[in-house]
Amino acid sequence: MPLSKNQFIRLWLFSALAVTILRLLHGPDFGYDLTIQLQAAQNLAGGHGLSVYSILGEEDLAVPNRLILLTYFPAGYSILAALLMLLGIGAPIATQILAATGTLLGWWGWGRLAYAFMKPGLDRSPRWRWIGIVSALVTPLFFTPPWSGTDIFLWAAVPWVVQWLGCGADPLIPNRTRFDVFAGALCGLTVLLRYQGLVMLGYAALLIVFQSAFEPKMLVRRAAMFAVAAFPFLALQACLNYVLSAPSTVAPGGLVFDGQLGAHGHAIWISLLYITTVNSCLVWWAPRKILQFFTQSGDHAPWLLALTLAGIFVAPFFFAAKLGVRHVVAASRDVRTAAAGLFLLFPLFLFGCAFGGAVYSGIARYYSPLLPLALLVAYAWAVPEDKPQGYLQTGLRLLNCGYLAFYISMAVFGLAVLFLPGKRGSTRRAWVLGTSHFGHWFSSTPKKEISVARDYVLALWREEPNTILVTNEPHWFYADPTVDRSRLHRIQGMQAKYVTGPVRIVIAAADPFPVPDTALYWYGTFGNAYQVHYFESVPDLHLVRRFPDENIKILESRIPAGTRIDLKR
Repeated sequence: MPLSKNQFIRLWLFSALAVTILRLLHGPDFGYDLTIQLQAAQNLAGGHGLSVYSILGEEDLAVPNRLILLTYFPAGYSILAALLMLLGIGAPIATQILAATGTLLGWWGWGRLAYAFMKPGLDRSPRWRWIGIVSALVTPLFFTPPWSGTDIFLWAAVPWVVQWLGCGADPLIPNRTRFDVFAGALCGLTVLLRYQGLVMLGYAALLIVFQSAFEPKMLVRRAAMFAVAAFPFLALQACLNYVLSAPSTVAPGGLVFDGQLGAHGHAIWISLLYITTVNSCLVWWAPRKILQFFTQSGDHAPWLLALTLAGIFVAPFFFAAKLGVRHVVAASRDVRTAAAGLFLLFPLFLFGCAFGGAVYSGIARYYSPLLPLALLVAYAWAVPEDKPQGYLQTGLRLLNCGYLAFYISMAVFGLAVLFLPGKRGSTRRAWVLGTSHFGHWFSSTPKKEISVARDYVLALWREEPNTILVTNEPHWFYADPTVDRSRLHRIQGMQAKYVTGPVRIVIAAADPFPVPDTALYWYGTFGNAYQVHYFESVPDLHLVRRFPDENIKILESRIPAGTRIDLKR
């Protein structure tokens, strides 16, 4: 018996609800990005504006950090969290409410998009129907974006925007203009929640142009409705970034497009080498070794870089040229084609960020808004057609059948592993929970707050009110309103040139590998360790305590009154 659209969507939501409940019962795991935005939310709710304490600090390490307007991250998440805090809801619960909403709305949208891809197969035979059912039940459990950041909101917006724009181009739908308004408002809100949402804003504009290419009046109407709906959100963020912020405020997303190509040449080259990370969209579910093989950087695998660039640039334009302009316009109105086009735009957008000095193309989580799109495309291509097929089409169909078989096998195996004891089971359970650590249940206490090392650091910090804390684990403290965050410094990027006494310095540093007691490191995007030498000239810098289970060490130094110590760069 064929599945109706609502029945099929309920399967996705049933699994999504299970993930949501599991995560609500488990302590959240806050990431760096989220804790900064929560600090801004706390300051906003407390009447101090959308502000955070300067991360880079002052030239004198002993001088408290200033409050500055939050511009590195967009304002949307902080505003929503602040509204919940004004209702008396604490930061951990507020984050869970927002993330749970994004999870359920996201899988609702992905379920609707999945039906558009899978409907021919669901109607074709029981075998293809069961493949669709199993995919719907296991995928949310196999992958749901973690709640430690704002990635989940862009991921949740992708299927809705694509479908609404498809409805806006469908002449058979009455009052279809409203869908362009919905899409514009959602794109604007997404940018307000995450700067990467600009990729959806740009892609939506391209889709409207393609879908209305031969109808100028419709193009003007649709573009106007989309722009009007998106404008309030974009205007708010632009006002914060370029009108209300001071010249010294950190650039949005850390990107600086100053027109000096040479200044960012290294970032552009590294971003090109790491653009192979986009392949994680295809094999995110595969065993680690397979995933690493298909996402290794271009300097280690030039052949992989060549294939990836060909897939991004050559293949789409080849098929577009073969189809012709009118067929491309017609295809763009199909939500399946429109969704598949995101495989082109996301890597191009992330690579383009290198011209602003940031290497984002090599960060796998920035491609998570495309998951599980490859599964839907593979299913649509795997279902046989009634008309005769050539060798190329048959080979492509068999390849996608193999992809589906491998995916479902891995997904079912991954669910079975959930119930196994030991490291493999706990690792898989942590993946389902979207956390870096499988910890405590029936609690809203964040993972960081069950750290013994953190409790010890807080005790030292509170012994003397003017203590300076320097750490490479700043997210432990950014969202904690009980401490003086004006005296918190992260090891990476500190701009202090000297320190004047009297002051007490406490350093809490993570050391995942054996190093001398006073050696300090920060860890880059790709896990690279970079040693810093700031405190080599600080007198009497000594080890206070180690926490081997957490790879944390605590150092301390006291600078006497009237003393100035230059910090090494």
